[in-house]
Amino acid sequence: MSFPTRVDRISISCGIAGRVIIVLALLAHGAPQVLRALLG
Repeated sequence: MSFPTRVDRISISCGIAGRVIIVLALLAHGAPQVLRALLG
């Protein structure tokens, strides 16, 4: 039986966390521009 080792789980978790951080960073970077556009 082969199952993901602890290292595999950590690498997968880091990959997911990295994507989430990138998305949040992009949203945080774009939010001010969007708010300015909406508020005029």
